[in-house]
Amino acid sequence: MGIIGLSGCLASLLGSCVGTMLYMQNVSLVHHTKSPCRIIMIVVGWVFVFLGVFTKFAVVIATIPEPMLGGILGFIMTMILGMAFTCLQSVNLTIPRNISIITISIMLGVNCGQKDSSCT
Repeated sequence: MGIIGLSGCLASLLGSCVGTMLYMQNVSLVHHTKSPCRIIMIVVGWVFVFLGVFTKFAVVIATIPEPMLGGILGFIMTMILGMAFTCLQSVNLTIPRNISIITISIMLGVNCGQKDSSCT
């Protein structure tokens, strides 16, 4: 995690305008598929560009039923949660400060997703 922060600082000092943050979805995807090949990621990126340019083909993706998309999203979120628990193995959970950080993070993550009925 420190290396990620260091690379972000170095990129900002060098004037990089491209985001250098690693997203947990990508890390868990590489971890579970065991294929950190750049060619695969490049091909998938070009497929997304193709679908964005030729919207008639993107309609096929848009016809996927919402329950199926919900299942896929649930699977992805549990993969990310599993990776988070893997990262927590190296944390000393006997220190109250660490437990508080984890508790507040989970609480905010759960509560931010709740829709307030007074907002409608």
